[in-house]
Amino acid sequence: IDAVAQVEADPFNCFGAFRDGDASACGELRFMVKAGPELARAYKTPSLRGAATRPPYMHAGQFSSLDEVVAHYSTAPASVEGISEIHPLQLSDRERAALVAFLKTLAE
Repeated sequence: IDAVAQVEADPFNCFGAFRDGDASACGELRFMVKAGPELARAYKTPSLRGAATRPPYMHAGQFSSLDEVVAHYSTAPASVEGISEIHPLQLSDRERAALVAFLKTLAE
């Protein structure tokens, strides 16, 4: 799958017919890196819409529920490789449950 070609062909991208803003604010797409070592381990983050119906979660599919995903980000473990920019969410049990409930409302 050529993800760059898919993004460029998407009518909802910032150059597309259905864009929300002005094309002049589209530097990310205009200067998108299409090949090179900086793309190693890169992936496109999917939309949160319909996330509750699309397990498993995370880039390696290591979590089977949204509860597990939110718990992961609540503790923000150290990166296996490189530097992690993730910081613990520090949510209470009630806040975590509310976040999971909210994610489940995001229909496709």
